[in-house]
Amino acid sequence: MSCRAAPRRTLALAVACALALFLAACGTAASDDPPADAKAKAEATSGPHSDRSQPAEAAPVRHKPLRPGERRVVVRMPESYTPSAPSGVGTDDYRCFLLDPLVRSDQFITGFNVLPGNPDVVHHVILFRVPPGKVAEAEQLDASTPGQGWTCFGNSGLGGGLEIDDAPWLGAWAPGGSEQIYGKGFGERLDQGSRVIMQVHYNLLAGKSPDRSAAELRVAPATNKIEPLETRLLPAPVELPCRPEHSDG
Repeated sequence: MSCRAAPRRTLALAVACALALFLAACGTAASDDPPADAKAKAEATSGPHSDRSQPAEAAPVRHKPLRPGERRVVVRMPESYTPSAPSGVGTDDYRCFLLDPLVRSDQFITGFNVLPGNPDVVHHVILFRVPPGKVAEAEQLDASTPGQGWTCFGNSGLGGGLEIDDAPWLGAWAPGGSEQIYGKGFGERLDQGSRVIMQVHYNLLAGKSPDRSAAELRVAPATNKIEPLETRLLPAPVELPCRPEHSDG
């Protein structure tokens, strides 16, 4: 999978594109018997001497300088969410949260950073833009699902499928990631009244302690000096060898 941006120029969003489907395909749900290192970590963090009521703290954020016209907007989960397997059995929870960046005029997103609230359980994060025309659908989905957010996998759960030619991705994050900045003069449109969906993949092998993650968006006013990016998904087989003990599955 890859991303192609803008009709006349191409901007590679490798982190936002190749990483996200790779992580979705390589989640821990495929293994009923976790690897030794993950099992050891789970045992170490759930033993009699551990205190899982206090989630891990994220590392301090290192900001890159803002460019002329840019500002930062933080969107955060309204309250803490305690992950759990949607079916009651499993090692993964993919949860989507609807966030409001309070966009009062047309803007461009020119970069982003994800702020994991609990790095112990946050496996990866994908950000989706929700145009004004789909906000009501997202709000209805959120309201009709018990608890905060809704279960989702692969995409945001809106629109009845995965958009290919105009994917609504803003970007993706995994541990070790940092602030991502789009090339000068490029951005993702975020029209007045838009929302953002933050999909969080929780790895339950690391426990089920609460999380309240956030995203930091770089935004700039919509002008003719910024060319809109067009993100296209190119689905393809993920050729990853299985671990020897799972090669027959």
